[in-house]
Amino acid sequence: MNNNYIRIDDRSLEKVSGGYFGPTEHTVEVTSANYESIIRSAPTVLISAGASWAGPSSMLNPVLEELAAENSGKAVVGILDVDLQEQLAIKLNIRYIPTTIKYSNGVETDRQIGYQPIDAWRKIL
Repeated sequence: MNNNYIRIDDRSLEKVSGGYFGPTEHTVEVTSANYESIIRSAPTVLISAGASWAGPSSMLNPVLEELAAENSGKAVVGILDVDLQEQLAIKLNIRYIPTTIKYSNGVETDRQIGYQPIDAWRKIL
């Protein structure tokens, strides 16, 4: 019997299995500790609240990464995992996931619920 195996953490497993919802190369993780600074870090900020176990959230993650890459230096795209940041999700009145909130100069200006293709997000951003 071969006992040569490696342990893989939950986040890595989610990435491999296609169920990943979290920060990527061009997006930032949003937490209770950094939320206020993130919404004021750029004139336009998009924060998506979701969870890895929710299919539409996982489907949205690559779209958000592409948006963040396209708008690097112009807008910030953040990822809020509602399972890890439950109190912040409550504070932001997140009732459905994914919920994506657009901030302009630190003020909420738009809120979208559910998955949308990238062209719809380009119009919003």
